[in-house]
Amino acid sequence: MMQVLEWTGPGKMRIHDAPKPTPDPGQILVQVDAVGVCGSELEAYTGASINRFPPLVLGHELCGRVVEANECQKPWEPGAPVALYPMVPCFECEFCLNENAQVCPQRKVFSIHLPGANAQFMAVDERIAYEIPETLLGPAGSLVEPFGTSIQSVKFTCLDSESSLLENIARSLVVIGAGPIGLLAMVYALYRGVSRVVAVDLVESRLDVARSLGVTDCICTRGLNPEQVGQIVREILGERKAETVIEAVGLEVTRQMAIASVGQLGRIGWLGLHTAVTSADFSHMVRQQVTSVGTYSARPSDVRDAIEALSDGALRHLDWIQSYPLTEGADVYRMLVESPDQVTKAVLRP
Repeated sequence: MMQVLEWTGPGKMRIHDAPKPTPDPGQILVQVDAVGVCGSELEAYTGASINRFPPLVLGHELCGRVVEANECQKPWEPGAPVALYPMVPCFECEFCLNENAQVCPQRKVFSIHLPGANAQFMAVDERIAYEIPETLLGPAGSLVEPFGTSIQSVKFTCLDSESSLLENIARSLVVIGAGPIGLLAMVYALYRGVSRVVAVDLVESRLDVARSLGVTDCICTRGLNPEQVGQIVREILGERKAETVIEAVGLEVTRQMAIASVGQLGRIGWLGLHTAVTSADFSHMVRQQVTSVGTYSARPSDVRDAIEALSDGALRHLDWIQSYPLTEGADVYRMLVESPDQVTKAVLRP
């Protein structure tokens, strides 16, 4: 048997015992070591999700150890530390074969279509497991998936040699939203050589985290409209707006801030999923010849790059992450919804 934290309805969770899974042929059994709480799962917890329905075990940002392997192609060693891709694709379609499993039409996502990682054990296809260094077990390992999500956006927005950028690496990036995804986008942009990164957020404590991770320019948006944010960006960057912007919130006002912050021939990367429909000044985007690109989750290559960057020390510290026992998960979800500014990133430890 194992302990499972199950979401049973809006604002409701329960911890209970469930049978420990048995891996099918081609699967490994993973003992979960750490699982992050994603904003999309908080949305589900409140009952606002359009694709998650109770009862459901949430959690898709995880790392753990291999316990056993059943007729696998790879000779998995018991105890091997791994991080998991957040979904099971078909592995056979044109998207999967071209490193774009995140948009596989047949993908099954943990904590949406499949039970997630808020449990002591998971049985998963060996092909979605990525070995990580022993030093990444714990909260750092649970960042592999969200870091990969941020990495894909940075690559398409700031590092695309086929874009209108004057060089292959953008000179400036504005990140709207200093939550975990936004913070990790800032970290990777700095790691890859973007010379000027500006953090934008409503909460000063999150901007403090950005500063501690190496960001020197921050804008608190309290009391500001999108045009005012854009003007401050222009002042920070020397009378020109940003070459690139990543929007990592998904609200109408933050999307408008992204458009107001981008300059001529610039690029906007859309990451936030909070609001489905947004009114926006597309005439500005057309006249300034702004490129707009959305990215979803992470490609397998982004996960590998996340592991490499974390192993290389791209992330200065983990002080902004708080760990809690899985048994306290119901209280943690409630706290994150009722007091969203209290903790930047929460991780559960089964």
